[in-house]
Amino acid sequence: MLGVSFSLTSAWWVGGVYGPPSLQHWAIFQVMPLTKRQFELGVYDETESLMYLVYELLSRNKHLAYSEGELLEMYKGNRESGVDQFRRALEELTGMGAVESRKIDGTLYYAFRREVDRTTWELK
Repeated sequence: MLGVSFSLTSAWWVGGVYGPPSLQHWAIFQVMPLTKRQFELGVYDETESLMYLVYELLSRNKHLAYSEGELLEMYKGNRESGVDQFRRALEELTGMGAVESRKIDGTLYYAFRREVDRTTWELK
């Protein structure tokens, strides 16, 4: 069994290795670090990538509004996973004011609203 335990001597048992913690030991327990902006937004890399995709599409088609279903279908293609991250990306873009959402006859639509700096996600 892979486990970690702490003793009075600050030695660790990690994956069959006994000794002080090292960067090698920690590598099995953590994911890639977040950027400061991802931390502030509360999103991971995949969600931020989806934010870029949606923002790019809407900013290039400022005269159009897409339903959530249309955007999801463009993103999803043959994928079955990632719907939650996709909705989170839409939520963040809407919350920061880059994208506007509106419910029309029971269908949620998204349209471009304001320019943002794509490196910081700050409104221009």
